[in-house]
Amino acid sequence: MAAAPSTHTSVQPSGSGPPTRTRAAAWVPGAREVAEVWADPGILGRQLRLPMGVLPGAAAAAVYTHELTVHTWDLARATGQDPDWDPALIERVIGVVRRALPAETRGGRIPFAEVVALDPGAPAIDRLVAWAGRRP
Repeated sequence: MAAAPSTHTSVQPSGSGPPTRTRAAAWVPGAREVAEVWADPGILGRQLRLPMGVLPGAAAAAVYTHELTVHTWDLARATGQDPDWDPALIERVIGVVRRALPAETRGGRIPFAEVVALDPGAPAIDRLVAWAGRRP
């Protein structure tokens, strides 16, 4: 039996590869597939295999929300943008991430910088990225 064709798109470093318009178009099929998978409410109760191990679907959703949110913050910060973050969603992710990603033993196997101390009243997005080792 022949192997199925790959559905993954290779991302080239900035300044090489196809023009930005082509890169943006390559994002669309993957984004559509992700949306279809997560549209199934039953996925939250299933066990899912992620690069870091097997997790319940609800935990996987929080992990991916954390990843996408922190890296969106990185890009927004680098490009001078200030997105309109959903504080309620960010608070939920903070709750999960603080249980799943310990403050101690950062580095090595846990690829995050030390937690950055912030005032507890800081905006939710600042507290989330600080937990990931960013300096808001």
